[in-house]
Amino acid sequence: MTVGGEADIEEATSVLVGSSEESPPQDGGSSKEQTSGRANGKMDPDGMQRIPVVTAGDFDDEKESDEEAVQFPDSTHTYLFSEPVLSVPFMFSLAIIFISYMCLILALVDNLSSGKIPVNVSTTVRIAQYMSIIIALIMEEEIPTGLYLLRRIPNAYLKREFPEISYWMFVGSCLMRITMGYLFLANVLVILIYADGVLDIFYDVLALQFIQELDDIAFGLSKMRVLGQRMQTATMSSVFEVQFEKQRQVQGMKWKMKFALKAIYFLNLVGFLVGMIIVSSRQMKGVYYVESVTLQFQDMVWDESYPVMRKQGRIFDAKIPLVYAYFNGVYDKIGDKSEGRPMYMERNKVDGSMYNSEGPEIPEGWPVLSEDFVIPPSGIKYCDGHWIFYNENIRKSKNSRHEDADCPWLARSEEYDGFDLLEVGRNWELWTGAIGETTVSVVDNECDENSDCNLNGECVEGKCECDEVDGVTYLGTHCEVKMTDNCKTIHNEVDGAAWTVESPSGFLVEYSRPMYVYVDGTGTDADQNYIQANPSDGFALIYSGLRWQALQLPLFNLEEGRKFWQWQGNNFHAYWWQAYAESIAAISDPTKNDSPVGTDFYWVTDRGEQFGPFGSLEPMQLNKQAGRGVFKCELADDD
Repeated sequence: MTVGGEADIEEATSVLVGSSEESPPQDGGSSKEQTSGRANGKMDPDGMQRIPVVTAGDFDDEKESDEEAVQFPDSTHTYLFSEPVLSVPFMFSLAIIFISYMCLILALVDNLSSGKIPVNVSTTVRIAQYMSIIIALIMEEEIPTGLYLLRRIPNAYLKREFPEISYWMFVGSCLMRITMGYLFLANVLVILIYADGVLDIFYDVLALQFIQELDDIAFGLSKMRVLGQRMQTATMSSVFEVQFEKQRQVQGMKWKMKFALKAIYFLNLVGFLVGMIIVSSRQMKGVYYVESVTLQFQDMVWDESYPVMRKQGRIFDAKIPLVYAYFNGVYDKIGDKSEGRPMYMERNKVDGSMYNSEGPEIPEGWPVLSEDFVIPPSGIKYCDGHWIFYNENIRKSKNSRHEDADCPWLARSEEYDGFDLLEVGRNWELWTGAIGETTVSVVDNECDENSDCNLNGECVEGKCECDEVDGVTYLGTHCEVKMTDNCKTIHNEVDGAAWTVESPSGFLVEYSRPMYVYVDGTGTDADQNYIQANPSDGFALIYSGLRWQALQLPLFNLEEGRKFWQWQGNNFHAYWWQAYAESIAAISDPTKNDSPVGTDFYWVTDRGEQFGPFGSLEPMQLNKQAGRGVFKCELADDD
């Protein structure tokens, strides 16, 4: 076999074994001219050079000859040290750097300020998150490029090749690359943490990568003379042609520099994994789910609900109206889950604590048992692609065969495959004998700042502590209800009866509104429907989610009935109270007013199939005038 010329042999050798280990030339000549690769070949006696045999061992990671010569990248970042300060290419490079930095910083600030960690994500999103970590570390090239250039081009070597170039400008360019790379990675980490969709992850990461490659794109345009002749000339500088060969170094230092680059990659990977594992584990534990919400239905009524109730210890089927607003109030997250999402249970209407699982002390002679009054709370859970409102003791039909035992909804949201109850739309379907539609509000009870307390209280450890100042007391989970001192006692305009918030059981709040009790001995018998209180009985005005009710309370003023009514006050529920409908003497129009003042009321004069859900109603207003209201607050002393 005939061996070709020396130049061909040198070229083949260079391909096989890489660049020479020799030190750069000492005469100032170009390094490129010194890299023929002759040192790798052996001469025959006849003067011919042989191509050496290359084995796998020759590519040991620790051998300097394994690394090829390095050149300055084709990037506008190189202009920072290759072009004179204040020249057009230099200023253009600064502009590209400024744009890239600002885009990455703006993206990071926007994500941190407007984004939030999803309460949970699907398995496909979680897989995409961890795959994107590897993709991002592979795509990010500014950090390894900056570190590699610093490692391969020491000060002395750069000065020998280009005495006019400032080494510190070169270092600054490399550090700029590294910081830009970490800005990119920081953005990627935030995107992955806040992501709840697979395509969103990939689109956002690709957008960030485009920003990071602006310098390469600008360099390519400059090379094509799109940006002018001066910019094209800068791309043809000799600095882009010179190859910097591997330098001989002390073995310990060489190992440290190689290890540093690999360690940084490893640390970046560990940082990503630690961040994502912490977030993922907290998501799977349910840490980010809302702990407590307030549910608000509108004035929707189902005339014929079928609750399972108890009377004297026996279960029986009843038929009573279901006013959805009766179920307004606080719902807390419980430990159980439904389809991987938390369940929320209804809490009492006084302070948002659990309903008492044991009934009240029954006065002697009453034909009821203590367990008859235990409230079966309603709940909110995820079921068959919807968030649903349900109560296991309320059926939609007399015929149990038509009931969906696994998903017994009374109201349900639009189809939603996410995990966050607060992200569900406000349009819900609900059952009123047929499927209807309504607007439902679900609000987080946790506060972040005082404005979440309507500036009527202070946010302390996520809860609103409502103010009581200047004759005003604020109530509600977000201090949204205002009770003034002059409205702590109100008067019936028709008969003059007085009602006060100071009851024998103390000050009570139901459905975030104060409970008023009748002041014995006040009022007249002017109205034929006026109920003269038995000396042992009491009367109360109680808010029930959207309407006020006047309730008769037997034995309220006697010690033997006091404990019973204290229990009822702490465990009152307007829906289940309907089992004792005869005690509901009057009911108001729907209202969100802070007190009964200014709201029209109606006497419940008769009940039966022919009447509406609340019975036969007769206006209580003076002269039966609509819109006048029945009650008024006490006048101030100067009025």
